[in-house]
Amino acid sequence: MRCFISAELPENIKKQIEDMQKCFGVNKNIKFTSKNNIHITLKFLGNIDSNTVKDIEYALEKRLADIKAPRISIEGLDTFPDQKYIRGVWLKLTSRELKNIKEDIDNIDEMKRCMQDTYKTYRIHATLFRIGKIDSKTRENIIREIEDMNLKMKKISFSIDRIDLKISELKEGGPVYTTLKSYHMKNDN
Repeated sequence: MRCFISAELPENIKKQIEDMQKCFGVNKNIKFTSKNNIHITLKFLGNIDSNTVKDIEYALEKRLADIKAPRISIEGLDTFPDQKYIRGVWLKLTSRELKNIKEDIDNIDEMKRCMQDTYKTYRIHATLFRIGKIDSKTRENIIREIEDMNLKMKKISFSIDRIDLKISELKEGGPVYTTLKSYHMKNDN
């Protein structure tokens, strides 16, 4: 099973992301993340067997028990890996609490049986879209649109109410995510 651990975004944030996506226009080389698939990836596990999945479910249950719902702030939009070679655009998010949760998840022994993170430095983010091969004019337009949106963007913060262990099935129309197990966060209210 191809699995990952993610945090779900509130519907109003997903709607804002969907509105942002529209500002980038239509381009056959841009693959927008569908509203239903927008999430914060905490750990990509890769292909793992069912026994490892069960071990991870149990380990997450223990590790995430009694965790308070983290506050997350939106910083703005950015490209990845960089502006010279854009492979995608994401919403940069900051949260010390969520970063700590991510580090706790990384330290679970059962994670050592899974794919190692492909990025040396993890950034909390939600992917708006991925990009195939584009010309320099399209790249410049994307960068200009990001800069414009960042200037206009209001500071917003929100809480997440759960973390999910999900399966990702790659289909012709795009990935289909199925939640295996949800771990609900404690709310201060």
